[in-house]
Amino acid sequence: MAQGTRIWWPRRGVATIEPFEIPVLKPNEVLLRANCSLFNAGSETAFLYGLPNTPGAVENEGSEQTDDVVEGWGRLGWKSGKSFFPRAPEAGSIAGTIEAVGPDVKSFRPGDRAQVSTYPHASHAVVTEAQLRRTPAAVTDDEVLFAAPAHTALLAAQKAVIQLGEAVVVLGQGQIGICAVRFARLNGARPVIAIDYVENRLAIAKQCGADHVLNGADEALERKVLSLTGGSGAQVVIDATGNPAALPIAFRLAGRFGRVVIIGSPRGVTKEVNFYTDVMWKNLFVLGAHVSAAAPDTEYYLVPWQFGLETAKRQRDLIFRLIESGDLDFAPLVAGTISMDSGEVQRAYQIALEEHDRALNVILRWG
Repeated sequence: MAQGTRIWWPRRGVATIEPFEIPVLKPNEVLLRANCSLFNAGSETAFLYGLPNTPGAVENEGSEQTDDVVEGWGRLGWKSGKSFFPRAPEAGSIAGTIEAVGPDVKSFRPGDRAQVSTYPHASHAVVTEAQLRRTPAAVTDDEVLFAAPAHTALLAAQKAVIQLGEAVVVLGQGQIGICAVRFARLNGARPVIAIDYVENRLAIAKQCGADHVLNGADEALERKVLSLTGGSGAQVVIDATGNPAALPIAFRLAGRFGRVVIIGSPRGVTKEVNFYTDVMWKNLFVLGAHVSAAAPDTEYYLVPWQFGLETAKRQRDLIFRLIESGDLDFAPLVAGTISMDSGEVQRAYQIALEEHDRALNVILRWG
């Protein structure tokens, strides 16, 4: 049986490369040879290093997790604590070339370029035909990797129901935040205001459609947002920071009857919210957006507010139509991303976790 290589987490905080046997194809499956893979930077590093609000965080004594939280993860099907490791982590996205197809596969042939989201980082992926998306001819493998974080950002834009001419603030200009800026722009938001602490991220956000960029350290931040929104505050605030300390800021930047959408998977807790003045008096709508809640891939659905207005399949299909039309251009994100050999995986995770001023994310090469 043929062998490939994959990322393996033997224990908390440690990432290695190990061989694995490539499964035999079933009739409806495709073998994709990976050229590159992209971290789901926030979630992967949180699980590997056991940050708050992740199952791995309960491994050590003195964790912020409580017994109720641990039991809750169990109900969701996650292993907790020491039993969480070892495991193979799921990549945000893998892109490469198809090497083989099963006899029932109709849409792909060997030599086609394709992308798959949410699959273990590996040199090879065996997936069903339905999981793959064809890489447009004019798009590089590196660029198409960003279809995965774009899915989360699209869900946020759809849940916010952004209207033409509404002011939108996006907090956090990582890969998902920058994609959220792009979708806000495509939805007709004006102005689109991007906020981050890292100047090179703000520069990329500007390239991707932000009308204004503001540094989060600016003491006049709230006053400037009020000025840019005609004194009313933003109709929509999208939090893509992953930092619970940003949520009080998000509430304060939103105007009356505004919508605050949380897509950054906040790691930790915060108590610094004045719920009367910043939430209740403003009559804010506070929405969580996570791709796990996308509607099932059925033709019809009944609760659009719960599921983000679209099925997961339709969302993915839309993203690839926008990529092919040129409305979603991921080249600026690739330029802000570090490329590393898969053998450097431990260092790659450290960069993704700690060195936000250097890179939006890390792309691994599988050679």
